[in-house]
Amino acid sequence: MPKEQGKRDIPEDVDRYVEEHLEQGKDESYAWALAWSRYCEYKNPGSDHCKQNSYFDGKKKASPRRIVFAHLSLKLKSKLWG
Repeated sequence: MPKEQGKRDIPEDVDRYVEEHLEQGKDESYAWALAWSRYCEYKNPGSDHCKQNSYFDGKKKASPRRIVFAHLSLKLKSKLWG
């Protein structure tokens, strides 16, 4: 893995899984997703790396009103500039 990223707290198994997937021709972002999925599902499900307790903290909830507004805004933009 690239050294310019500095010290990383990534399990060796995850790095190995990423390399395996890259060798199989998978896209790098997909390889990382698969590697973490494998690690958290089968290798070490209890790891702190596999917990997302605070992942959604601070995220805005998508209200139906916000979803409709976003959809209509995109449709209007596409008609004006598309």
